[in-house]
Amino acid sequence: MIIGIDIGLNGAIVGINKAGQAAEKHLMPTIGNTLNISELNKLLLRLRKNIDHVFIEKVSSMPKQGVASTFKFGKLAGIVEGLITSHGLKFTLVAPQTWQKEIFEGIDKKNLNPKQRALTAVHRLFPNIDLRASDRCKVQHDGLVDALLIAEYGRRKMLRD
Repeated sequence: MIIGIDIGLNGAIVGINKAGQAAEKHLMPTIGNTLNISELNKLLLRLRKNIDHVFIEKVSSMPKQGVASTFKFGKLAGIVEGLITSHGLKFTLVAPQTWQKEIFEGIDKKNLNPKQRALTAVHRLFPNIDLRASDRCKVQHDGLVDALLIAEYGRRKMLRD
């Protein structure tokens, strides 16, 4: 299984098999507005025997982002990478521009923002998948969408290499 991780408290973890079918999907476990490290560890412990490789969105600070939020975001990324390493899993950091360039190929970028392009890509590549956070939600969860597309990028990369 190839895992894609969209870092962030509103991020997600999605696994797909080598045939490109979604096998696992999880919101980033949180308690309030902090990462639930114990739950993330339990999830990785349960999944690790089936994981071939993990692809994590490479994060960096963004313009006009506050110092405290940048620090918190970086800390979260470090915790995720540390847990993955502690489970002996191989991982690759992938910049958003890298996975989006491949996954968004053929999707109009003039009239759509990156989130709309991601939804278009998901509907094109995985037409029957439900990526809502819960049954009550009306829209697809951004973190699940991005994590799935990161996993698909990783699957394609693994097939090429």
